[in-house]
Amino acid sequence: MMKSVFHGVLSPFQTIANSMRKKGKTFASRKKLNEKLALAMELEKQLEADAESISLREKLIECYHTAMVHAVFKSPQQSEIAGQHAAHVLWYVQHAPQNTFAGSPCTFWPMWSAENTEKVHCARSFATARAGDGIDAR
Repeated sequence: MMKSVFHGVLSPFQTIANSMRKKGKTFASRKKLNEKLALAMELEKQLEADAESISLREKLIECYHTAMVHAVFKSPQQSEIAGQHAAHVLWYVQHAPQNTFAGSPCTFWPMWSAENTEKVHCARSFATARAGDGIDAR
């Protein structure tokens, strides 16, 4: 069972929101980012109770993807959000590669670390190869 890396600490979402408030920064995406922050925190709590939920993973992946778009680029928090997004995408590709969602645009992100990009790429390749053999990709 994968646990949130933010259990018991401020999530990158909370850190970004707090940083924006302190600096008095505003931008058009702030409302959307705050909405995604709240939703992600709730979904992570739900995931603790149902770690195998495909629909929760899809919602989290979409949520993290949207948050990355609205986050401050090149900030440390953006890297943390990208890491969390990649972890959920990796889980999804390993557990539900047959679902159309596994290839959707929100399961890709150009700002993942090289390590996360490689992990997800390898998992996709493995799932594709195994699907051709009729073997469960997990």
